[in-house]
Amino acid sequence: MISHALFPVLVSQFKYDKAVEFKEKLFTHGLKHFNEAGFSDEKTGHVSIHHEPEFEDLYRFLTACVKDHLRMLCVDTEQFDVFTVKSWFNVLRHQQTPLHAHGDAHLSVVYYAHTPQSCQQLLRLHNYFNRMEPFPGCIRNNNTKDEWNAFGAYTWSFNPTEGDVFVFPSQLLHDTVGKVDYDDTGIKSREDLERHRCAISADYFLTYHTPQPKALGIQPVSNWRSFSG
Repeated sequence: MISHALFPVLVSQFKYDKAVEFKEKLFTHGLKHFNEAGFSDEKTGHVSIHHEPEFEDLYRFLTACVKDHLRMLCVDTEQFDVFTVKSWFNVLRHQQTPLHAHGDAHLSVVYYAHTPQSCQQLLRLHNYFNRMEPFPGCIRNNNTKDEWNAFGAYTWSFNPTEGDVFVFPSQLLHDTVGKVDYDDTGIKSREDLERHRCAISADYFLTYHTPQPKALGIQPVSNWRSFSG
């Protein structure tokens, strides 16, 4: 049998070579991006950490990762401006990130800034619903060997380490799984931050660099005009 892996979903993984240096910046400058209870994510409103001057080198690297991801898809990145539209620390009250997708973005990135032994959670990505099955539930309910591969898996998990970067389509469902060994009391000091896993999530948006005679794609922001107010 000849197996053809047609139309795979691209998830790109990179390594930030300044991870140790960045972690010190995180411990020094990160606490301002947490709420009074010691948590930080989209719902706490801390979605602008890419404007932190000390973090600029990281975001330049993440943007380069996004462009490499696009080039792997044979996209001409010279046509586009790549915008970081929001980014946040992913430190939640209930520790695990629930199943979700980022429907308001084009590409999403997660950077693992700090992964202590007390918190070894997996990043789990979910296959598109019914994408590859003869009928819904066919593989799950008839897999007697409990063996999985890229053709039939419903999910795929990664065990991130410090400095890891993952880029994937924003509409791809994802969550985290795994237990932690610390109390869920929030981050209120550097010592608290050092005990917690700290990931940075970011959403990216592509616009054409100059106005284009194309029906698809977002025209440059310079071409936008608001008539409200």
